[in-house]
Amino acid sequence: MPHNMVKPGASGRGRIHMIDMHNHILFDTDDGPKEIEESVRMIETAVEAGFDELMLTPHYFPNGPYLKTTKENTEKFELLKRVVEKAGIPVKLFLGSEIMYAYHVPDRVGSGDFKTLGDTCYFLLETQRRGATAEGLLGVVRKLEQMGFSSVFAHPERVDFVQEEPEILRDFISRGCLIQCNYLSLTDYYGPAPERTIRQLLEMGLVHTIGSDAHQKEAYELWPQADERGKAAAGEDSWKRITMDNPAKLLAGEKLVTEAGPVRMTVSSYLGKTDLGIIFE
Repeated sequence: MPHNMVKPGASGRGRIHMIDMHNHILFDTDDGPKEIEESVRMIETAVEAGFDELMLTPHYFPNGPYLKTTKENTEKFELLKRVVEKAGIPVKLFLGSEIMYAYHVPDRVGSGDFKTLGDTCYFLLETQRRGATAEGLLGVVRKLEQMGFSSVFAHPERVDFVQEEPEILRDFISRGCLIQCNYLSLTDYYGPAPERTIRQLLEMGLVHTIGSDAHQKEAYELWPQADERGKAAAGEDSWKRITMDNPAKLLAGEKLVTEAGPVRMTVSSYLGKTDLGIIFE
């Protein structure tokens, strides 16, 4: 596990151990900041918003364009940690990857192309916003499970087959897959469909962790609005579990117990549709 940079303390909003499990803070590696100074400003804004632990998850797209290796990302990560520590910013940083779905992803485990979240057993997976299939991603989840790994499904509220059939996530959860939503979806940042879907998922109890998916510091400036709406949708206790307790257990190497009722889905949601348009954002 990555070591602590600074002893954790009270954050800007008095919240302890609030963890952002998904962001693009690491500089010059994907569509996030290009310069290390921008990364530092993002971290400062995150701490001011109340986050004191950040899981940096640069994109890895097996078919391009984001192909920086774990070695390359680790070198930048270690440099960023030294700069942040020297600046005295009270934060803990961890490194992972956000891996775009491809059927051969399990075959690349151990290649050095990507890594788990903070050296745990969890891989953070995403899929295309439009035209993807639940069955395709579930196939990767199953293969990783057979290899002794677990999966986290990133921002499913932005994926069309989940928007059309939120209950489909029960099938993922039954395979031990955790569900990570973007809190920005609560602010209408991505539009009405993700906002509607994340509210449904929170009300149904199908969200395990939360992330900013921040590509710039604006994402952390919107946290207070998202925090208020998240508490309203999930309830205070569930929201605390999602933003603090579950991420802390995950980073400690604990396997989270996941439960899901029977899945009810349409054939079109499970197998996909004829529209194969792909959107990357």
